[in-house]
Amino acid sequence: MLIGATGCVAPVAHRDDAAITEDVRARLAADAETKPYTIGVATSAGVVNVTGSVAKSADRDSVERIARDTPGVRSVDNNVRYGGASN
Repeated sequence: MLIGATGCVAPVAHRDDAAITEDVRARLAADAETKPYTIGVATSAGVVNVTGSVAKSADRDSVERIARDTPGVRSVDNNVRYGGASN
């Protein structure tokens, strides 16, 4: 006998945009790859916009991954540039 539910989605707790922004900033500062860079973070309705410059494409990807993996983030607009800049 197989019992299951379809269409059930666990509720996602709503987080305040300011709390999300501070959480993303703290996570970026704690990460060895992104810590050296100055990354701007702004959040509106759970959408995080990250800006700044990094040295490598992989660093840009790390910024996006960290922001995306932060609780409460609905999506990420990654406007971080890469190529030679260190902050």
